[in-house]
Amino acid sequence: MSKEIKISSFEAIMMISVALMFDLLIAFLNLITVFTIGTAANFVLWPFIWLTFWFWFKMKGVNFINNRKRLISFVGLPIIEFIPALNSLPGWTLMVITTIGTIKAEKLLKAPTKKWPTNRKSS
Repeated sequence: MSKEIKISSFEAIMMISVALMFDLLIAFLNLITVFTIGTAANFVLWPFIWLTFWFWFKMKGVNFINNRKRLISFVGLPIIEFIPALNSLPGWTLMVITTIGTIKAEKLLKAPTKKWPTNRKSS
């Protein structure tokens, strides 16, 4: 029996906003320090940011091990943050958007479809 994942639209927007805030912080640190201290700060911030979203998604019942797309987006996309020139890109925001997108897509695929009424009599 699988636990239903409940992430409201408001909470999804909050998650994306927090991810965007982290991405802007990293981009700002890279900009003012010309990739030296910003890259070092990124190695310190990376585990904190990753664990923040891991706990947040886990509290909502998201399972990463059983879903390959979610696992790739949650583990693979933040690796962008380790590459010095690319860590100014919004990798955390992209990770959160793709994770929420897979959750919403699964809900839509599991939703029962309505049958349209027909005027035909069954024999």
